[in-house]
Order: sequence, then C-alpha cells, then structure tokens
Amino acid sequence: MTLDSNRGVGRANMQSETKPELISKYYLLVIGIDFYPNGFKKLNNAVLDAASMADFLTERYLFDRPTLVKDLRETDPDHYPKSQFAKSIPIYNGPYTTCLYNEAATRSEILYKLDQFSGATGNSALGENDALLIYFAGHGIYHTQNKNYYLIAYDSVPGRTGDYISIADIASRFHDYLGTKCCKNLLLVLDSCYAGGGQSGFTSSNASSGNFSRRVLTSCSSVQPAADGTIGRGSTFANAFKQSLEQNPAVYPVISDVIKFLQSKLIINAERKEDPQQIQYELLPNAFSGKGEFAFEKRDKIIEDIYYLKESFIEYLDFHNQRGDLLNGYDQTIDHLNVITTQGYSFEVQKVLSKIIFRFINNIILLKPAECWVAEPIRIDKTGDNDIWRSLYRQIKDEKGTMKDDNTTIFQWYFEKLRSDKEDVKSDRHVILWISFALGGENIFERVAKFCKEFSVLFMQHFRSLTNAEKLTYGKMFVLISDERETGTGLERARFMDIINSREYNMILTNEISRININYAVEWRKKFVAQSPSPKIKDLGNDAVWADFIGNNKFLCSYEEFIQKICVHCQFDQDMIMQLHTQLYSFNNKFLI
Repeated sequence: MTLDSNRGVGRANMQSETKPELISKYYLLVIGIDFYPNGFKKLNNAVLDAASMADFLTERYLFDRPTLVKDLRETDPDHYPKSQFAKSIPIYNGPYTTCLYNEAATRSEILYKLDQFSGATGNSALGENDALLIYFAGHGIYHTQNKNYYLIAYDSVPGRTGDYISIADIASRFHDYLGTKCCKNLLLVLDSCYAGGGQSGFTSSNASSGNFSRRVLTSCSSVQPAADGTIGRGSTFANAFKQSLEQNPAVYPVISDVIKFLQSKLIINAERKEDPQQIQYELLPNAFSGKGEFAFEKRDKIIEDIYYLKESFIEYLDFHNQRGDLLNGYDQTIDHLNVITTQGYSFEVQKVLSKIIFRFINNIILLKPAECWVAEPIRIDKTGDNDIWRSLYRQIKDEKGTMKDDNTTIFQWYFEKLRSDKEDVKSDRHVILWISFALGGENIFERVAKFCKEFSVLFMQHFRSLTNAEKLTYGKMFVLISDERETGTGLERARFMDIINSREYNMILTNEISRININYAVEWRKKFVAQSPSPKIKDLGNDAVWADFIGNNKFLCSYEEFIQKICVHCQFDQDMIMQLHTQLYSFNNKFLI
C-alpha cells in the first residue's frame, strides 16, 4: 500500500478480499477523522468537513440540533487553532444527530451507533418513515481483488482489515427494510479516497419495487484519490456538496437532483485539472433497495414555496366562470380547430387564464407541452395597421422577403406546424397561436369576426382534403384571442352567435375576468392557507393578521396587485418575485400548464 496526501491509504491488491413522500424524522451520523495514532497519514479537513456538514444540515434542513454544543477550536486548540480554522468546529450529540470525531470515531463506537439506529442494541430503532444520512470524511481503502471497500476508523491498524469498517458492516444492519420496517431511506456519503469502490458488489437481486432506498454517494471513483484541500478550507467534495444543497431551490431536494448541481460545482485544484473527481451514486451493495430516494426537507420553507403558491393562485383565485365556459363550449367531436376568446384587464392576468384553458384541454386530450408548437403572443396594440393577417405575416416572414404576403400562404405556414417528423409524436403535435388586443376601439369585433371566418374556412378546406389516415397524423389547432382593454364590449357572446352556431369547430367565448374582491380572497384563504407549508402563508389563517392584510371588507384589487400583496407579506426578495412571476405569467412550453 502507498500513502498519499489525499483521503486514502492506497489501493491494495490482496488475496483475501419526481412533491417525494415526507419523512417523520431525520437522523444524522457524521464521522470525521484527521488523526490516526496507528500510522495512517494525518488529514487536513476531514473533521472540519464533517462538522461543517452537521452544522449546515441542522441549521437549514430538518435534522435535529441537540442543545449541547462544543467547539473543537476551544477544547483542542493545539490541533485546531483559530488562526487556521476560521469556522467553528461544533460537536452535536443527541438521539437523532451524532458527531464522531477523531478518538470518538473508533470502530466499535461507529458500529455501536449503527446498531442503535438499526435497533440491534434493543433500544428504539429508526421508524418505518424515518431517514438516516451517514457522512464519512477520512481515509478509505479499496481492495481490488476481493472488491471490498473499507472505511478507516480512528483505531484501525494498517493491513488488518478486521480493524476496518467494510461497506457490508453498514449495509447488513439495514439490508431488509421490507422485513424490519426500519429506516425508510438510507444515504451513505463517502468523502474518502477510492470511494467509488464502496459501490462494488451490487447485483440486480438487490433491487426492489418498494418505495424506500439504500444508496451510496461517493466523492470520487474507485481509482481516484479524494482531494483533502488546504487546511481550514474544506475538501473539494464537501464544499461542493454543501453548495449544491444550499443553492437548490426545491423545498424537498431529492438527492439525484442535488447530484446534478454537485458535479458542476466541484472545484478542482490546479494540480488535478486533468483528473477531476468523478462522483458516483448507486445502490448500496448487500442491501435491498427500493425505487425511492433520499429527499432533504428544508427547515425554513418560506423561500422555496413558490411552486405551491403559484398553484394556489391558479386553482383557488377566481376564474370559476371561465372554467364553466370551457366546460359548456368544448366539443371533442369538432376540436380539430379551437378558437377561444378571453376578456380581461391586463395581459398578465390573461396569461394566468391561458394556463387554466390548457389545463382544461389537457384533461381531455393530454397535451404534451414539449411537443406542442407555441407561437410568441402577437400583441396588436397600435392604432395604425391592426390587420390580424398582416400581424401574423410580420411574425413569420423570412428575412429575404420571398414568402408571399397573402392569407392562404400565411395560413398554410401555421397549418403545417401541426405535423411532426417524429414517428412517436404525430397527432400530439398541437399548435397554440395567441393574438392579444390592447387597443382597437369598438371595431375590434369586426376584425376578430372577419379573421375567425377567414381562418376557419381555410382550415376546414385543408382539413377536409386530408385522408382519414392523414388526419391522424395532424394535431389540433388552438387560437387564443384576448381582449385586454379596460372597457369595451367588442367580444360579447351575442355578436358571435353566427360563428358559434357553425358547428364545424369550437368557438368558445369566456366571460370577462373580474377583479379580486373580498369573496375571492376569502375563498383562496380557506382552500390554501391551512394546507400551505409556508409559515408566512399560515400566518394569514390568524384572523388579526388576515384583517390587517385585507384592510377592510371593501377590498378590491387587480390579480397582479393581489400577487404583489402576498409577496410583500411573505417578504420575498426580487429573485423570489421573479421566480413566481416566471411560473405564473410565462406563456411558453415550459410553463404552459
């Protein structure tokens, strides 16, 4: 075996050897060893990394932080002087969070703690819905012939594998979740040299269909040392792992998503640029593992509840009349062409309504946004050339000007977007075209009616010319026409009756969008506030807080103003507001429904 300045004692060639289901309680065991009395090389940052991880997880995530706290810089200043270790090195020890550093991390003590967690000591074990994260920073060794990987404990003796801790020692205590119902999710994180060897021994028989997990994440492959880093600054992997958790925007980051951040964040030292650490994530050998994954849960969820908040604004804040209009007006037997009109007081509020429209349609034909062709909204807001066909032409014309500027050519361009070259898409290739009016006076009806008649005639002519087999290869056309003027009666239902009664395609007129009054606000509060995971939103369940938020019973505001009031109440910063606005108001494939 060769010793190196990294976290390993060499590779020995020896003859022997998708919101996830929530967790009831999170357990944490962190192990860090810098000093080995029996000959293994001293490390710079193993204890600091383990302590930093424990400090971070118990502060930001729902891992328990015991009240008893010690700082190694105070209790062991000779080994951990403040001049070299600017960060504190706390020790937490309790029933749910345990830190084992240096002389506390003997082989027997580590295994005893694992026995406690697994219930082998007779004490209370982890429950059926509990999770355990084990973080090890120290020396590791991979024996290439017997394919075993070992963690080096504080009192391990070089060359004596019986003094090491094998992956099997850990896996055997948690191998049968279906039988013991102990520890739903187990994640073993190894920041040690050649840690990829800790994944050896996996066979397909380890896999199970149950919703639980036994996984191991390693800081490097089985042929790589792990960078220890400059003393007092932490290791390459530990810093990147913490940053990946710190910057992940999800409320419940799943480990596989955290890993996507992790590899890109690894900061490689100059001397290691040609050999970057390759993290690995696999099933834990010698233990049955289900299809589940370890999911972290953030302690303070205010920042990360953007998605749930956005959903509440779509599902619980008005739009009852518009949903009824869609239900009454949509006919599946003639839905090859669908023209849907909306009336509201702003472009943004109509974007929200567009999500409601396409969610409704999705329940009928299963929209696949990634396969749809979605045009950028065409806003006709000038008093000059407001012809709809000319506006469509300006959107699609080629730079060379070779495309004809006539209605048939323009229509054919959009109609051909209903076809896909992908064999597995075919009729799932739907086209979404949005035309929005901000100005236009009282002649808006004439222009919309004229366009609808001309567009539908061309569409039906082309559609009827297709064979039945060809029709099956075309998707459906959705034309959304929005009148966002504050006043005006241009899109009244009565004026469209001759088009609605044509019965060749769906012409759906939705009611005008109302402003948010006290009744809408109260309904949103009743349906969402109690179930929200955000403490700030839950505060609105308090009558005094709610009264202050509403102001008075004459409460009336625009949709956007209500959103802004919530952002102020939740103390969102500009980045968080931008996230919410992007999810709520964007009209593109990613945020279509």
